[in-house]
Amino acid sequence: PRTSGPPLTWTRATELGALLLGTGIVTLLLFQTRLRLEYLVLPIIAITAWRFRQRGAAPTALIASGVAIWSAVHGAGSLATETLFEKMVTLQAFNVSLALASFVLSAFIETHERKEELARLYLAEKLANQSKTAFLNMAAHELRTPISVLNGYLSMMADGSLGPDGGKRAIEILSGKTRELKSMVDQLLEAARADASPRPHAVGRIDLRDVVQQAVDRARPRADLLDAEIATALAVDAVPVEADAAQLARILDNLINNGLTYTIRPPQLSISVLSEGGRAIVRVVDNGVGIPASEWEHVFERFHRGNDPEFRTVPGTGLGLYISRQLADGHHGRLVIERSEVGVGTTFALDLRLAAANISLPIGGWVREGIPEDSRPARAEEDRVEALTQ
Repeated sequence: PRTSGPPLTWTRATELGALLLGTGIVTLLLFQTRLRLEYLVLPIIAITAWRFRQRGAAPTALIASGVAIWSAVHGAGSLATETLFEKMVTLQAFNVSLALASFVLSAFIETHERKEELARLYLAEKLANQSKTAFLNMAAHELRTPISVLNGYLSMMADGSLGPDGGKRAIEILSGKTRELKSMVDQLLEAARADASPRPHAVGRIDLRDVVQQAVDRARPRADLLDAEIATALAVDAVPVEADAAQLARILDNLINNGLTYTIRPPQLSISVLSEGGRAIVRVVDNGVGIPASEWEHVFERFHRGNDPEFRTVPGTGLGLYISRQLADGHHGRLVIERSEVGVGTTFALDLRLAAANISLPIGGWVREGIPEDSRPARAEEDRVEALTQ
């Protein structure tokens, strides 16, 4: 914990010098009057002790005390008519007041700062322990099922209880569970890398429309299996960004996969790309179960899993959205929940900086599956919301 206040920069050194000079001048002026006003210097002493702790309190008190002694020796102001004994008593009382106002106050402030920093360290350690506990609980819960399946099938293969025709099916199941385990380990490693260095690695100028379209193409096979619909609304003009294409793909894959997973209806997703005020915006709208407003920020925390009993059995580490936000932050962008209504769906928005000056979209500058090219953006947006709320 700090014991001497913040570092003494040139700016703070200049401020300290001004306070010391002001203390000397004010003390001298106060001792020049016959009124007993010398104690009015104490607020300046207190300010110096508050701003600079011990390093400011000691020289300020020394300067004020030195000016007081000089005034007593030369019989200035109210000290001119006092006897030697009266001057000594006045100086002693004044110096004790300086000590109480400077050293005691600076010590109190430093002690208070130590307590605050210890409280911050304690809270940080407590949060770290909670994170470790959450990780252990997640690992024990999520890894237990695939490991149990692996162990069970390997045991049956070893004792020959699967029969002659069960080997192929067992290998398929073992392969699937192995991929599940690998996905969990990959997410843990990716979360660790995002914590250590969230900045993009392979930055290049890319068209955000291409990244979105490729993410949709990757999701098509799973969407077809789920009888899901994925609609896209892409700006006709390019939406250039300076970014790591692989990391943006990771963000979009997470958002799309969540939209396909966390719904009790046939999934319907709408993904739009446009430029607004020098920013590139990607919106992913789903018709999932929705997220309560109190959970909007918590879903981006590490190991966070929803409490909906419908999805307790969905495998996962609770790291997808956490990693996505870290990657967005690394691009000086934002990943937020724009809108969410329980039972209706959620809108996620990825906001990135355009690589060039503002790109104005012409009216009707959208291409959407099933909608004519000359449709206006507002029309496309209204149709999208209407389809998702049905």
